[in-house]
Amino acid sequence: MCGGVLRFKEVNNVRDHFSAADSPSRYEFAVAREFFQELGSPFHVVVALKAADEGNILRPKYIEKALEIEDFLQYKLKVEHENRTYAYSDFCGTQCETSDAVNIFLTMFRDQQRKGTNHVKLTYPSMDVFGHRVYLANNIFLVKTNNLSQIVEESGLVAINFHAIYNNESSVAIMRKWEKAVFEYSQSTIKDPLIRVFCTSEGLVSEEFGFEFLPIVTVVPFLILAIGVDDVFIFIHAFHLTNDKHSVRERIAETLADAGPSISITSLTNLLSFGIGVFTNTPAIYTFCVFISVAVIYDYIYQIFFFSAVLTLGGQREARRGNAYVCCLTVPPPTKNEKQTKPNWFARAASRLLAVVLDAWVDFSMSLWSKFIVGGVMLAYWAVMIHGVRQIKVGLSSEKLFLDDSPLLELVRIQTNIIFKEGGQVAVFVNNPSDMHLPETVPEIMRILRRFETTNNSVGAASTHMWLLPYLPYVGEKLLSIVPVTQQTVFFALVCMLIVLTLFTPSPVTILTSSCSVLSINLVFDFERRKC
Repeated sequence: MCGGVLRFKEVNNVRDHFSAADSPSRYEFAVAREFFQELGSPFHVVVALKAADEGNILRPKYIEKALEIEDFLQYKLKVEHENRTYAYSDFCGTQCETSDAVNIFLTMFRDQQRKGTNHVKLTYPSMDVFGHRVYLANNIFLVKTNNLSQIVEESGLVAINFHAIYNNESSVAIMRKWEKAVFEYSQSTIKDPLIRVFCTSEGLVSEEFGFEFLPIVTVVPFLILAIGVDDVFIFIHAFHLTNDKHSVRERIAETLADAGPSISITSLTNLLSFGIGVFTNTPAIYTFCVFISVAVIYDYIYQIFFFSAVLTLGGQREARRGNAYVCCLTVPPPTKNEKQTKPNWFARAASRLLAVVLDAWVDFSMSLWSKFIVGGVMLAYWAVMIHGVRQIKVGLSSEKLFLDDSPLLELVRIQTNIIFKEGGQVAVFVNNPSDMHLPETVPEIMRILRRFETTNNSVGAASTHMWLLPYLPYVGEKLLSIVPVTQQTVFFALVCMLIVLTLFTPSPVTILTSSCSVLSINLVFDFERRKC
């Protein structure tokens, strides 16, 4: 049975295992999956670059090394799958540009250092490159800028985000191999004199091979061991209280009659305590409670049936005076002098002291005022407990799910303390948009965007990435000009038609019907053009 643990793999996924089934994060992730459903599932690897001396990474030698690493990861790091080799540039698809921001920034910063010219202002949190705005707060951290111009002067950390979309099993296998190769490369830079590379991803944190188990269940054997040892002491103590002159069968019966109710009550209490957690929505807690509840049931069955049988064998050995360590040897019965040996003074003093303490404790327990004291202590305990429960704050983070020597722990700490604090972005998905042809749709979308940009602690419009922004000048021009153009077209067409009809067919009926026809045709045509 123990051989099965060789294929177990530990999984620690905060979203899947430590988030309730009805939590907002699960709903948000489901919305994101629905948005990407036609394309596939998102793939994301974060690679962080940090100077080995913890200093500025924008120094000339360090920039060259960082550009070399970025180029290697994007184009030269290849993995083999089904007799073909793949680099990131081969499977990134439309997501390749997500890693270009680092290359653009570092290249321009290096060129400005060499030439001493500032054709492009490398401002933070975003810079303008020939009319195209590049947001840097997701890629450079621990930034020092010029107080007046906001131009970047130093940076302590650079992060490269590698995105892709996988939509079949083959692409999943390729990307898993590639991210593992990236991790192995990051481990090879531990002793690099210039730059240390850190890598993490969901695939590395939650490896999907072999049989999965949550590390939280590893405490189950220790809990069951504590419960089982307690029951063993109760059994052995009850067995020693029986008369050794009775048969082993009678002694075991007395032991079970004495210790059985105690063990049953404690086992039932433990089962109820852990069984309540089975009804929780959090998968990790549910799994732990199922494990420990089943273990408590088996522990109780083993104690009643298995350990009582072992205790019976021990009683039979004791009845035939067999040696406890070597079963083929026997122990001689105690001599008369050994039976009549009196305890020494220390044992007698300890016995008298224990008797006095026991009598005092019984008198105290039976007195009336002891009930008030115990009741007061209980009320104080409840008050402290309620206060403590109200002060509890959820503090679950990925950092707490790793061993102290885990190679992923360092980047997880960097993400928690630096990346998420300085460059966190919110992705807003609109899965049911209105008709973009309608004139009120675009302004409504921009109002929604404006509310997000003006939220407390938001960076503002500088951090906004939206596909619609480059089209706004054209959309605005179209919306502003369509009404005047329509009016002018209809007016001049009607005037021209009235002049022609008056000159060539001076009949009031003809002029009226023809004018109405021309007016209706122009209005319908311009209405359809406005919709398009």
